[in-house]
Amino acid sequence: MNNIKKAVIFGATVPFFAFAMDFKGLVTQIMGQIDILPAFIIGLAVLYFLWNVAQYIMAGGDPKKAEEAGKMITYSLIAMFVMISVYALIGVIQSTLNLGANDVVDVPALPSSGGSSSWDSWGW
Repeated sequence: MNNIKKAVIFGATVPFFAFAMDFKGLVTQIMGQIDILPAFIIGLAVLYFLWNVAQYIMAGGDPKKAEEAGKMITYSLIAMFVMISVYALIGVIQSTLNLGANDVVDVPALPSSGGSSSWDSWGW
């Protein structure tokens, strides 16, 4: 488990150093990777469904194995339906609120004080 943590930390930091990115570039890179996550998870669910269909077919005449595979097929169909519904609901909410994938939210930052520490330099 410790090696997995090291691999994840290494994999997350290599692009930062290799491409000499600033923090904004790193966040953009991470967000780009997160964008493909729903499609990847739905793809895994489809593969799980197909695996269970194969298990059902290979069960042959064994009613216990066929029943278990049938339950897993039902569960995987329900899971795929829920995932696709949530994905569609997020899309509807984004379009209703006029939020696009490329919208940039300005993050407030403290202005540079130029060496002065008075409250006036912050605009208060």
